[in-house]
Amino acid sequence: MLRSPRMDRGKRGPFAGGRIFWPGLSWLPMVYLLVVITTLLVDYVWSVVRRDVYPFFPFISDVGAQQPERSVFGLGLNVISGLSWCIAFVRSVQLKAYHEDQTILNKWSYRAGCLAAMGLLLVANFQDNENHVRAVHFAGATVSFVCTLAYCWMQAVISRRISGVAGVEDMGIAPSSSRMAKVRMILAVVATVLLLMLLIFIVLSIRQLPTWQDLPSKCLEGKQDGESNTTYPWEGDWQPCVKGYDFHVVAAFSEWLLCLTYCAFFGTFYQEFSRLEISCHPQLAGHPYQPIPTSNLNHIM
Repeated sequence: MLRSPRMDRGKRGPFAGGRIFWPGLSWLPMVYLLVVITTLLVDYVWSVVRRDVYPFFPFISDVGAQQPERSVFGLGLNVISGLSWCIAFVRSVQLKAYHEDQTILNKWSYRAGCLAAMGLLLVANFQDNENHVRAVHFAGATVSFVCTLAYCWMQAVISRRISGVAGVEDMGIAPSSSRMAKVRMILAVVATVLLLMLLIFIVLSIRQLPTWQDLPSKCLEGKQDGESNTTYPWEGDWQPCVKGYDFHVVAAFSEWLLCLTYCAFFGTFYQEFSRLEISCHPQLAGHPYQPIPTSNLNHIM
């Protein structure tokens, strides 16, 4: 159950009868940002040191395509998926409690957030180079990117609608200011442009990707024909000598910026989540909740 500290003003403890897991939920978007940045940074540095990718703007999936980076990449994405779902859930409950007029858009934004989290799970757990596995990986990435963008747009619209709502401050939730609504709208626009650039330049780079027989000799140095099951070099082998590399750089650059834009958007929930708390009232099924008397607790201790 989500509660606001101000709603319990004057009672003993933040919640009367409830057990506090954490005073305020501002840590949730902050932990999300920390895990995302740490996962990407560790995988990038590790893959470059091991010479598994060319260091100048590889695709995010490429930095976690080989072992042992793949294990860290998968673990990080699984955690990120769970955190992103938690953020979508908390935001949905928050809006449902204090802004019932946004019910329809709030429901659809929560569904988009759930689909985005599911897409990340597919990306994290389907990383092999086999064609059918890679197809699931790319499908998950597409679902995650598109659904996260949809979530950002819907949340930006909701923030615009509820900005400066009178009386919400007394409920213990900071109303979305006009400035924050504009920031979220700008981030949604930037994310849209970056996603379009990513999709367009990925297609352009793949169309120009040469076969093994057409690769320059310096690109084949240290590698023999037939190491890959396909007629194309591995995605992690993008180098300046490969045709279409310029398009690849633009696509990869857009992908990295898109992820950072999504992180910035989720980070904007920090202020609103800081005024929320989570508690639970454990009870047996079919029995009403009854707080344990303090004297009984002292006897148990």
